[in-house]
Amino acid sequence: MKILKNKYLKSFLLVSTAVTAAVMLAGCGRKNSAAALPSITDDGVLIVGLTVGNDRSSFKSVDEEGSVVYGGLEPEILAYFNSCYPDIELQYVYTNSNEELLAKLSAGEVELAAGGFAMLDSYKQEFVLTNSYGYGNLYLVNKKGAYIDNLTAYTDKNVGVMNSIPVSALSEIPGIEGVTQNNYDSITTLGNDIEGDVISTGICSEREAVDLLDTGKVTVTEISGGPQISLCFLLPAGQNGFAGAFNTVIADYLDYKALGTLDQQMTQSE
Repeated sequence: MKILKNKYLKSFLLVSTAVTAAVMLAGCGRKNSAAALPSITDDGVLIVGLTVGNDRSSFKSVDEEGSVVYGGLEPEILAYFNSCYPDIELQYVYTNSNEELLAKLSAGEVELAAGGFAMLDSYKQEFVLTNSYGYGNLYLVNKKGAYIDNLTAYTDKNVGVMNSIPVSALSEIPGIEGVTQNNYDSITTLGNDIEGDVISTGICSEREAVDLLDTGKVTVTEISGGPQISLCFLLPAGQNGFAGAFNTVIADYLDYKALGTLDQQMTQSE
């Protein structure tokens, strides 16, 4: 049974901060010009909206000098993109929630959204999705001290399901057919309903699980035999050309990292 604990996350985040710093100090193995990109960067600026979480996608910490630093896969990939297109200035807009970030993306206030987004069909109707940059696990949120990692214990019970989880992933969770699903937009409301016995347990993403874990009122376990969800960046409608260029950066980044040659590849450009 895999139990989500803050000390595990802190260990991961410390390592990821160091990796992100290395990416920013190095550079891309092949330099590109902003002129090679579609119109979204005609002004030489890319406005990036970022909802900072406390998970693998992104997090905020303080370095030894007391400065706020951002780490995780999304800041790492964005730093790598910037090293590949050094003449593009990345301007960041930090949001408190993905709801706020999506509103800014829809209104044209940001040009790329990073928020640990799953590849939902509803997003595809309004935005352009990049290729996946990573995967996240699904978790069960239970009352404090209830170490349960599967749905068989909740057959015929009411189970909360966050709307951030793709329907295709839900269908692959063992035992999902035996429970009554109740949909939620708010992880806080889901947690309150578990505490109030409105629902017996809840299914959510890692980022949402961490948010509830910080309250100290729940136990969070990775779903045994559960699927993983693909994570991506979001772009405004019509930006398929830019998505193609960004997907190339994601692919290169993942290839070099998988081969263990990311640092070597970027050092070649110094």
